[in-house]
Amino acid sequence: MSSGNDVVSGGAGSRRQNSSTIRRQRAPRLLQAFSNWLTLARVTTHAAIAAGVVWVMFALDQATPGLLDRVGNLKGTDFLQFYAAGSFARAHRIAAMYDVSRFAAETAHAIPAVQGWVYLPLYPPQTSLLFWPLSYAPYLTAFAIWSVLNILIYGICIALSARHYPAIATHRPAVILCALAFPPFFNAIGHGQVSVLALACVTLAMAAFQRGTGFLAGVALGCTAFKPPIFLSFLIACLAVRAMRIIAGMAVAGGAQLALVPLFAGLGSLRAYILFALKLPLVNDMALAARPYQTHSLRSFWMLFVAGRLGFGLWILSSVAVLAILAGYWSREPRADLRCAALIVAAVLIDPHLYVYDAVILAPALIVAIDSARGLGKTIAADGIRVAVYVLFVCLFLGPLARITHVQLSVPVMLALFVAVTRASATPSWKAADTAFSAP
Repeated sequence: MSSGNDVVSGGAGSRRQNSSTIRRQRAPRLLQAFSNWLTLARVTTHAAIAAGVVWVMFALDQATPGLLDRVGNLKGTDFLQFYAAGSFARAHRIAAMYDVSRFAAETAHAIPAVQGWVYLPLYPPQTSLLFWPLSYAPYLTAFAIWSVLNILIYGICIALSARHYPAIATHRPAVILCALAFPPFFNAIGHGQVSVLALACVTLAMAAFQRGTGFLAGVALGCTAFKPPIFLSFLIACLAVRAMRIIAGMAVAGGAQLALVPLFAGLGSLRAYILFALKLPLVNDMALAARPYQTHSLRSFWMLFVAGRLGFGLWILSSVAVLAILAGYWSREPRADLRCAALIVAAVLIDPHLYVYDAVILAPALIVAIDSARGLGKTIAADGIRVAVYVLFVCLFLGPLARITHVQLSVPVMLALFVAVTRASATPSWKAADTAFSAP
């Protein structure tokens, strides 16, 4: 009797074990099925549809006379603050720009007969120097020139990033369509933002790092000082991985930008900016976000999901976890491009104030990630990377849904991409999993 019970018991235990194994294999099988569904032809078609829709809508939206678009928004929206800043630089009154009432008066003067568009002078003085030449042209002409320049810079950045990977560069139509469909690029152009310049800095930094010149990579990253949140995020990420040459380069480039301000705009402009910056909210990031549902980083994710100090604490904890993973990956990964890609994704995740257009700096990292997935073959890691990149595009399009759901889906997807990239080299068994999960 006892032996019979043992057999029955053993059979039940075996069935439970088999059931548990099947459940554990279900997620990888689904992931693999989704990855296999993402053929080059299908992805190219989806990118063509997305790019066609957003750019046709943009063209129709802008094809109205006057300063306002078809839905009543100012054409270029954020460009107004840069145009006004350039006007202060042209008048040699950059210090006065940080008087909120004067800045509001200048923006109103730049777009006469259009009311209700007020911005805070959030950017450092060197930004106003950059837009000095454009301030001589009428607002819409300046916006058109700036848009064309940004499109050219973006195209060059994508070409420079892709040319290192022949397997990607040879599929030129797919690369171009995916680049055009990338939601942060569309938003950067539509808002007249300076994020594409940050992308140029990141692209040059990656190219320099791949050539083994960490200091020059740091100089390129340091040029993002005109975007303080991005600059600080990269600086913190580099500190976490102890990339001292990059940090030294960032210090030199950032310091050079600060040195240029007193030289061309006077010490008073720098003092005025520092005093203004000290008055900005230090904890409540949403106070600086006119549209918090269009922000895409760990801080905005937790601020939308959990109110108060708990959200701030979760941002700190999750950022520390990301930096710890990055530090471990950095120490064991021999490929410079993969390390740099992980650094970029980590910097985006920990950024305290990252709008959708700022996420354009992810473009080189996504190219590297896709190429690394190709090198990994048919593995869970490769499937995870391909699916995460595709879903990230979708979630960046659907960012405004966070206004209703209070959950910014792009952030956990970015986190999943980061984990997939950093874990791929740490877990050799992921390569061996091909046999287990590709069998019929």
